[in-house]
Amino acid sequence: MAMDVICTQGHIQLVFQRACDRASLERILFARERYRLANGGKCLPRTLSDADGKPLHSWRVLLLPYLGEAEKELFAKIRLDEPWDSPHNAQFHAVNVEAFERKISPNGGKIAKWNPGETFFAIGKDPDSELPLYFRSLKEPICWMAPDPEPEPEEESTP
Repeated sequence: MAMDVICTQGHIQLVFQRACDRASLERILFARERYRLANGGKCLPRTLSDADGKPLHSWRVLLLPYLGEAEKELFAKIRLDEPWDSPHNAQFHAVNVEAFERKISPNGGKIAKWNPGETFFAIGKDPDSELPLYFRSLKEPICWMAPDPEPEPEEESTP
């Protein structure tokens, strides 16, 4: 039995992009679990902060060693005791960390946000963690190393 399947090039590209986004999310979630196991069951924090509570780096920086060898090497070069935008750390802003790229971002952003909001997909609920499994688009793209802006009060409730 033969079937004719009609797909536009745009449709095929969108399906591929969504599959890539899902693969990236699964890779991030797997790395997050590896982080938790390597850190005595502690969940990945939203930010790495200094002793005064000033955010220094995004959760994405802390996840690097658990994403792969290239990302582990990049992590070793970053100075965690300096802010993400220090002269030394600024040299890594343009580094492409594939897991954090959003292939179907309407605003051309490079990353998705960790907090609940406008979800583009979810893999499920994580009862053992405070962290949701939802990502949302940022209105404006930010550097992958930058701490995420504080969520708005209406964003803090899980859908």
